Amino acid sequence: MVKTEIVSKIQSDPSSSSSVARNKKKYKGVRMRSWGSWVSEIRAPNQKTRIWLGSYSTAEAAARAYDAALLCLKGSSANLNFPLSQSPFIPDTTMSPKSIQRVAAAAANASHHHTLEDNATIEANGGAASPPPPPPPPLLLLLYLVLHSHQHHQLIHHPHRHLHQLHHQIKMTTLILHIVLIHHSLIVLATLLILLVLHMMMDIIPRN
Repeated sequence: MVKTEIVSKIQSDPSSSSSVARNKKKYKGVRMRSWGSWVSEIRAPNQKTRIWLGSYSTAEAAARAYDAALLCLKGSSANLNFPLSQSPFIPDTTMSPKSIQRVAAAAANASHHHTLEDNATIEANGGAASPPPPPPPPLLLLLYLVLHSHQHHQLIHHPHRHLHQLHHQIKMTTLILHIVLIHHSLIVLATLLILLVLHMMMDIIPRN
């Protein structure tokens, strides 16, 4: 992930020491490389291999990527770096490593964008930090992507069931459109009848 000028300035400024201190915190599934980037990976269930979750500019982004992957693998029983206030709904299906990587990257990127907004606010205020904003919402995006991945999984592994549901939805949509068109046609017909009656009444009324 490429760093912007705003991030570079704040990281080199003494006022960002608290941010650097937070990045030094030890997170599960996260390690720091010698050149300063943070990487995240997670062990695949019942396997010796690991799923690569990406390289990030902050430890928090890497930790959120790990949390997202852990949620996909273990659901509400996951021991997260950033615990949730309530257990999310995770589809009862096995996700592929690529799907897990996409979800993890989305959660980390949401955290990264939130950090850029905070840093831009600090820069605009001349180095004075504004009141802390609410926590970033990457896990909301994560849940959407998990559900989307579940639908993608159903399409691949159960195509006939998915096509049947799609056919039913198309039939219902077509029926609704027909009802709307009939209703619209009745309104037009009633309007024409009213105009015709008014025209006939005008012909009947004697003119002076």
